[in-house]
Amino acid sequence: MRLNQETVLETSRLFMVPYLRIYVPKYHSWMQDSWLRASTSSEQLTLDEVP
Repeated sequence: MRLNQETVLETSRLFMVPYLRIYVPKYHSWMQDSWLRASTSSEQLTLDEVP
């Protein structure tokens, strides 16, 4: 949503930031884990396929 595109949520155990292109490599590395993909119903993508 554009309305909250700069919103950051932070607690003592969590830090959520808007999705930005600079985070794609880290996210992509996490999604190489088959358990995480299954848990989130995600498909494995190449970096070229990531929007």
